[in-house]
Amino acid sequence: MIGELGGIYKAARKDLRLEINRLKARAWQELIESVDRDPWGLPYKLVLGKLRTASPGLSELLERDALSSLLDSLFPRNNLPDPLGDWSNFVWSDDWAISLEEVYNALKKGPSSLSKAPGPDGFRLVLWKRAPEETIRWVTSIYNTCLKTGEFPGSWKCANLVLIPKVNNAKADLRTPDIPKARPICLLNELGKTFERVLAERIHFWQTSNPDSDVSGSQYGFRKNRSTCDALLLVRQITSNAVKNGGFAFAVSLDISNAFNSIPWRKIRRALRDKGYPIYIQRILDSYFSNRVIRFLDKDGRWGTRSMEAGVPQGSVLGPVLWNVAFDEVLSLAEEDGGSHVVCYADDTLIIVTGKDLRTTQLRASILVARAIIAIKRLGLSVAKEKTEAIMFHSRGTIGLPASIMVEDTSVKFSSSIKYLGVIIDTNWLFSEHFRYIEGKAG
Repeated sequence: MIGELGGIYKAARKDLRLEINRLKARAWQELIESVDRDPWGLPYKLVLGKLRTASPGLSELLERDALSSLLDSLFPRNNLPDPLGDWSNFVWSDDWAISLEEVYNALKKGPSSLSKAPGPDGFRLVLWKRAPEETIRWVTSIYNTCLKTGEFPGSWKCANLVLIPKVNNAKADLRTPDIPKARPICLLNELGKTFERVLAERIHFWQTSNPDSDVSGSQYGFRKNRSTCDALLLVRQITSNAVKNGGFAFAVSLDISNAFNSIPWRKIRRALRDKGYPIYIQRILDSYFSNRVIRFLDKDGRWGTRSMEAGVPQGSVLGPVLWNVAFDEVLSLAEEDGGSHVVCYADDTLIIVTGKDLRTTQLRASILVARAIIAIKRLGLSVAKEKTEAIMFHSRGTIGLPASIMVEDTSVKFSSSIKYLGVIIDTNWLFSEHFRYIEGKAG
């Protein structure tokens, strides 16, 4: 039955793709023919639109004080000592040298789009992909010099900041209504990002070879061959099995405030050290997490700069990889206790506890949530309690159900549905509320 439905789906998808291509071709032909009928019509306007100057970014529209407040909220200062390691006894081994093949593989993995904005040097990745072999050998030599000296070049730690406004955010922080909400993207030099890809591949290989120190299997964000669909399927499997066996499943989603930009570098360094990552990797990453700078255009059209003292750059290659390494401390809590789970997609954290007895399961869920919040705070992060959501899965006709669950000192009411990874999950996994939400968005 499943195989038959899969075949029908593939055939329908193929037909849809062919129809889209057919309509695109027809629309393009009609556009070309319209030039003869009206030379000042749609094609002319489209060309003018393409040649029009780009609209100013958010940083260019804000007053100085508002921009400063926004950057303060996005890039918090580090008020605690964060010294670099002592590498005076480090001894280099040629076994760690980067090969020409590794650099070529890293270049292949990067996107070649000409529409993708470049870093401060203005060079897109396609330029390096088309460079002659002699140039790539020179680049490989530079990467090896960086590894040998333990220095991540400063120009590769400087990023152009792009602020993407968050529109219609129903859960916006009402305590600071005058500060606009935005997602910061750091545009880095492609040569530095290629070096990051080489290091990221080395890290992935080491994790595969050392499974005891690898990231938890319940982390689905920024992992090879894993997606949001896999995470949602796991959540459905856990909760449905609990209800099917006559039990209960309590799920609490935690929202971590400004997670990627706030995690202290010392916490990442400690996680790398505690998990026993190769010493030369720790050494170069020590330099990676130092003297980072972001550049932005202000209202007067001048370039401003700001030091970055914590967090992983959104737009980098290594940032997501190293976030997973540090945050793994939170996921490890569930592995100590059967019937409890911490499912994550990057920082999107869902705590699930299952059991046969209603009150005992509720108590265990409250305890695991409390422990998770303590672990998150220990990482230098904070949980937005006002954005915490909870849902309870149970059999139909069950009576005496609790109305809420304690999250630290706050009582969080159980909802009939919660939004996780962009999907509205209801207690029966019918997705009716999600479809209504999609209909509203489409309308």
